[in-house]
Amino acid sequence: MNPRLLPAVAPEDAPAWQQSVLAFLAEKERRSGSRRTVEGYARTLWPFLTRVGSPALVTPGHVLAWAYGIGLSGREPSSATIGARIACLSSYFRFLIRIPCPLRHE
Repeated sequence: MNPRLLPAVAPEDAPAWQQSVLAFLAEKERRSGSRRTVEGYARTLWPFLTRVGSPALVTPGHVLAWAYGIGLSGREPSSATIGARIACLSSYFRFLIRIPCPLRHE
């Protein structure tokens, strides 16, 4: 799945966690009304979750290494970037807690 594209519907064979990211992004767009916000969240979530493999596998160590890790620019992240990364993940995991059907370990 291309992290830059935000299809309205996930393929039926997509893993549950990918479908949950799309549902989260759709809700984020509905609530914020900002496509730019949704695109920023998508650019943040897809690479992180793809690298880890599934939200069910995320550990505090993954989050800390990623939040404070050097990005594509090759520079250490600013405090604003660290805060944005953590806020994005926090928002996504709060969404997972609220959805009626929890993800199965994949």
